[in-house]
Amino acid sequence: MTGQKALIVGGTSGIGLALAGLLAQDGFHVETVGLPALPTSASSGLPHGVRAVHHLDMTRQPEALTALDGIIRRMGGVDLFVISLGIMHFNEELDWEWERRTIEVNVAGFAAAANVGMRFFLERGRGHLVGISSIAALFGHRAAPAYSASKAFITNYLACLRQNAGYLGLPITVTEIRPGFVDTPLLPPGGWRPWVVPVDEAARQIRRAIRDKRERAYITRRWRLGAWAVRLLPRFLLNRLR
Repeated sequence: MTGQKALIVGGTSGIGLALAGLLAQDGFHVETVGLPALPTSASSGLPHGVRAVHHLDMTRQPEALTALDGIIRRMGGVDLFVISLGIMHFNEELDWEWERRTIEVNVAGFAAAANVGMRFFLERGRGHLVGISSIAALFGHRAAPAYSASKAFITNYLACLRQNAGYLGLPITVTEIRPGFVDTPLLPPGGWRPWVVPVDEAARQIRRAIRDKRERAYITRRWRLGAWAVRLLPRFLLNRLR
């Protein structure tokens, strides 16, 4: 992987930040994009080997799309484009502002980033697009309806991009990552949280999925079995899950 270039949207915190450090260790030229959770100086806050962080709000459209495409061009193109973008808020009261903001970031923001990355790969004729979804894409959570629905959107959006590359006969890999519960600030405290994994371990498993050019990967792998089991539950039991 030495000499390849990677851009991580949402790479200034959480899974994206941890993954940036691992890819830099693997020899990638890594740059990150995100809200200003980190300073712009690579010497204070960035993992070793990450070259730059760009502050950009993907919900500010269409300006964000132009800016993101400009970053890719200034890098001389990228081989790997990762989108680790999203917010979550338990919203049992169905406060519309939280629902609206979640859709704005997780749906419109994600799709905008994926659009820029995929269009570049279509122009170039090859590449690897990775999107971080969630196990919530497969079964919703009563307290987070917009979040769950947004992850289902990501699953289907990435599937369509993958189909497009296949139809065109282009060597563009599209990988969907489905994490379960990862110990980041996004994870609400308390409640039922089976198989919680540290963020560094989640990033290591994502790196492995990228190396293997997987179409889909569960983080951790046991969630593949968990997803299968939940699908078998009767609807009346699903409706009573906490």
